Amino acid sequence: MDRLGIDPLKEGEAVHYGHESCGQHIYGGWFYFVGTIDAQGGSQIEENGFSYFIGTSFPKPPAPFQRQPVLALEFMTRLPWVLPTPAE
Repeated sequence: MDRLGIDPLKEGEAVHYGHESCGQHIYGGWFYFVGTIDAQGGSQIEENGFSYFIGTSFPKPPAPFQRQPVLALEFMTRLPWVLPTPAE
């Protein structure tokens, strides 16, 4: 993310997709950045349960990006729920 000039605290969108029966929660989203891809294709990279890839298909980026060539680093991960749940 440093090499692409992406601030990891400023995601374009983050989504909670739901939880799995094992107690893990699925999250994903996009980080936008200015750039182009020279070659089509690419591969998804996975490290320690965190997967990501750079792509050209994503939700409409925020206004500052709309007059420039834009790509997105898309991510997906599974995390445990760590906040206490309210008593029923």
